Amino acid sequence: MRTIIFTSLLLTLAACDGGDDETGLDDSGLEDSGSVDDTDDTDDTDDTDDTDDTDTSADELALIGAYTTGWGGTLTVTATTITDAGGENETAYSNLFAISQYDNTAGYVIAQNDSANDYNADLWSRFDWTENGGTLYYCQSVFDGADEQTAVSATAPDTTDPANSGCGGFGWTSITLNP
Repeated sequence: MRTIIFTSLLLTLAACDGGDDETGLDDSGLEDSGSVDDTDDTDDTDDTDDTDDTDTSADELALIGAYTTGWGGTLTVTATTITDAGGENETAYSNLFAISQYDNTAGYVIAQNDSANDYNADLWSRFDWTENGGTLYYCQSVFDGADEQTAVSATAPDTTDPANSGCGGFGWTSITLNP
């Protein structure tokens, strides 16, 4: 009797399975939509909700590149650092900032000032960017934040007229991407 009940249970479960076979059709004869996310680490091309797929281009910092500033200096942005350099002879400078986070939609980067920087070593900075009239601008709106949260929480600078104002009482710095 147990064998019959067990066999009946197995047959019932098999009939209710609804699983895919190698044809991509479920037991009803309908094509599998692939809408259920599997939990293995294998990338299934028919699985549209797969969370193990990565698209780094959408998440990459939009400002990455080497720029010439409106002051004749350079601003170099990588995925992990910002280097602001310029000047000549005794006024030459080069400051390094370690990026901790950014927001491409809001247009800002948060970074910790390097311990070798001439000013505000080890403090925190916020770099905002905007485009206006076909020109790209940046503003180091925070340069001496006590901690990362201070830089993140700072009010974004005014983007209304970046060529002339909005960045700490001054115009923003124009930047041109180097070829």
